[in-house]
Amino acid sequence: TLDAVSAEERIQDVIGGVKILAQYDKATERVRFTRYRESGETEELIPLYTFWFAWVAQYPDTGLFN
Repeated sequence: TLDAVSAEERIQDVIGGVKILAQYDKATERVRFTRYRESGETEELIPLYTFWFAWVAQYPDTGLFN
């Protein structure tokens, strides 16, 4: 959640074998997501805000992450 990221300021995790870093910037109140590749390259991930029913209509085989 946003509360968790803002409290920690940095959260690292591995999702589907991909290293992800979520960083909270107090000045902009923005969370930045970065993907780390095995080659050492990084890529900023742009979050997509959508409603779950719109997503599931387009991608019905998507699993739910809990």
